Amino acid sequence: MAEEARQEALPHFQAIVNILEPDRFMNPEAFALGKTIEQKLLPKPQHLDHLRFMSGPDSTGDPALWIWAFVDETDEYDDARFLERAGVIEDVLEPIAREVAPEGRVYLHFRSTSDVPEVQGVPA
Repeated sequence: MAEEARQEALPHFQAIVNILEPDRFMNPEAFALGKTIEQKLLPKPQHLDHLRFMSGPDSTGDPALWIWAFVDETDEYDDARFLERAGVIEDVLEPIAREVAPEGRVYLHFRSTSDVPEVQGVPA
């Protein structure tokens, strides 16, 4: 009976995990802020693959939001192209993040999808 109940509950549990995306949102506040930022960011800027979020106090104890923006680099990596793409994304992302999280500092980090190994649950 217990195995049957587990099998029945598993798809529902997986749906919840898919909604929460714990590999992209490191805590509940980051989830709320991140989802709001992503909604305001639509349509998603070209070459933005995905975002990851973490919130909490920074080194000075002030509230902060860290955002990792993963720049799509399907071609061979090129520094100049990466910086150009990251700059375009930053111009759109930064004002939205500051609007959504006005009481804290916003730290933006840019990574290329071509040189970052994906590790489940760990921000690159």
